[in-house]
Formats: sequence, C-alpha cells, structure tokens
Amino acid sequence: MAYQETEKTMARKAAQKGKFTAAAIDIIAKDGWTSLTAAAVVKRADGSMGSLYNIFPDMAELLAHVEAVIMHRDREAMERAADETKQDATMVVAAMGAMFDIFASKAISREMMSHSEAYRDTVTRSLSHIIGVSGLVERNEARDCARAALGAIFGMSAGSAPRGVRFSRAVLFVLRGLGVAEKKAQELAG
Repeated sequence: MAYQETEKTMARKAAQKGKFTAAAIDIIAKDGWTSLTAAAVVKRADGSMGSLYNIFPDMAELLAHVEAVIMHRDREAMERAADETKQDATMVVAAMGAMFDIFASKAISREMMSHSEAYRDTVTRSLSHIIGVSGLVERNEARDCARAALGAIFGMSAGSAPRGVRFSRAVLFVLRGLGVAEKKAQELAG
C-alpha cells in the first residue's frame, strides 16, 4: 500500500513551511536577497536541510513562495485600507498611505518593487482597481494612473524629510494628476 500523509503529518509540514518562509523573509529583510541560502534558512528556522528540500524542492520554489506571500500581504494591506465603500479620492489616499508605509518600513517590499515585475504588476492591479472604483477617472485610464501613483509613492517613501511631508507631496502629485480639485487635494494631503 502506498504511503499516505496523515493530518498530523500535513499539519507538521505546513508548520515547517511557515517557519522556513518566515525565516527566508527575515533573512531578506535584514541581510538582503544575496544572503538567502538554504543553509541560512535552515539555521534561522531551526530546521533541517532534508525538511527544507522536502517542502521546497529547490531554492527557486522557496523564492517563488516568498514572493507570493509578500505580494499577498502588501496587496491585502492596500485593499483593506481603501475600504471600497468610499467612492471618492479618500479611498485612493488610504490605499496610497498603506503602500507608503509598507515601502517606508519594509525593506523587502522596496526590494521587490525594484526587482520583481510580478510584484509591481500585482500592486499596480490592486491600486488600479481602487482608482477605477473611486470614480476619479475612466476605468481604462486607471492602470496608467496607478503606475504613476506607485512611482510617486515609492519615490517619496524614502528620504530625509519627515514622513508627513513626503506623503503629502506624493498625495498632491497623484490627486492633481487624477483631476481632483486643488482644495480637496490639499485637504486630503493634510
């Protein structure tokens, strides 16, 4: 009879996968992508090489999984912040705020924005949807607006000026580009 995984075995494997994923994210966040090796992940997760390769057949699989986890986390944060019940510029500003904070505080997300086309596409699609739902522009223009907004957010999330100043500048740039009245844009930019 062929081996069949039990619920206990599957639960243990899921827990190990979570530990290895968290370890990989921690390594990338603290030491950069070049520090991510199988040995480093195993050591940080307090696991074994056999367990790692039982869950992730190779490092490419681990990297793909880590990228998917980060994309999901950041997309969810932006969408939660937008709260689609608001049908105006406020929801766009909320989504921008979520991404600004992610880029300002999570080095791994900044790295992925710089180097991962899949990550850029995922957050662009999410912000595009939010901009489209807001009613500020035609839905067919929302994707280009989202690209410009993400560029502004990403560019302004790093710098020496206080967070509020950098965020306000990014919000004003984006809202002016979306055609929001200057008074409303100034009010939302705080």
